[in-house]
Amino acid sequence: MIYKKLSEISINNKGYYGIGASSCEKKDDLPQYLRITDISDDGRMPSILPTCIDKNEYSDYGNYILNKGDLLLARTGNSTGRNHLYKKDDKNTVFAGFLIKFSLNDKLINPYYVGYYCQSKNYYNQIDAMITGSTRPNINAEQYGDLLIPICDSTTQQHIVDSIGSVDDAIEKNEETIAKIKVYGKKLFNTIDTSQCIDASSFISFEKGIEIGSSNYYDREIENSIPYIRVGNLLNNNYDTYCIDNDYRKCDYDDILIAFDGAPGRNSIGLCGVYSSGIYKVICDSKLKGFVYFYINSNLCQDIIKQNSQGTTILHASKSIKLLKMPSVDNVILNNQLNDLYKVLINLYKKQISLKKIKQLLLNKYFD
Repeated sequence: MIYKKLSEISINNKGYYGIGASSCEKKDDLPQYLRITDISDDGRMPSILPTCIDKNEYSDYGNYILNKGDLLLARTGNSTGRNHLYKKDDKNTVFAGFLIKFSLNDKLINPYYVGYYCQSKNYYNQIDAMITGSTRPNINAEQYGDLLIPICDSTTQQHIVDSIGSVDDAIEKNEETIAKIKVYGKKLFNTIDTSQCIDASSFISFEKGIEIGSSNYYDREIENSIPYIRVGNLLNNNYDTYCIDNDYRKCDYDDILIAFDGAPGRNSIGLCGVYSSGIYKVICDSKLKGFVYFYINSNLCQDIIKQNSQGTTILHASKSIKLLKMPSVDNVILNNQLNDLYKVLINLYKKQISLKKIKQLLLNKYFD
């Protein structure tokens, strides 16, 4: 097998650091802001990013706009090595300072082929060998430039891209369906009369997770480990840390998880493992889970949490639990509709997990 350095197959033969800027709230007239936390462990990013960059405050933002085929690599912290191949061509995304960009030369290599290689175990073995820093791992642009990429003929590259890409397309289609169901469910919930609400404690309670020290979890799956779910995982529905089961608080796929620390109100379903102290599991009657899930994602609930979030650097909103109000469940037909949507969502999330396992098998086949 022939290998070439990443720098050798990149435009200008080097990598570029992202902009050191603060994010701002989402606005249609501002460029999206891609950060490490927006990239999932399997190299995906949301179709719509949650934050933007203020182009008036950072006038040089244009130097950091991404183009189709740009490879982004995380350079520091526990996320070192996490990566994403930018596939859009909309000139609307700026990348953050803790990311390094290599613009792949499509005359020398298929960028998608490189993107898939960077999801393989072979790639991460190289990353482990490169990491420096005893307390905080990091890899700089020059080191990333020395990353060795296995080179095969263009026909084989395209075959690999087509094979793994077909699974990726199914994952993306699933994500689109999930998003549509969430929007529809929210619309249904908004038809409920919320003028007369009662304490949410009449229907739900919360179970706080347990914090695990960094020495007790791993940044990749190992034998007998289970996912350790943190607040960031609620955003992408992906696992990026694992631990050995030690009687921690567990959750199953159909459990509702919500954060009250760090990103109050952020929530998710379809995750299975143990969860951190920044996350609470919602306890409720199984026949009400759909109703409760769409309530938690309603403006009614999210506004209460937002109004009672405190803290200058890390927001805390656990006190808002006692202030939550929700409408009574008196419309049986509507409740059944919401519960049915909820069950469909759970099945779709399970399907995502199966598809991601298939993708990993293909990565192992082509790159190990």
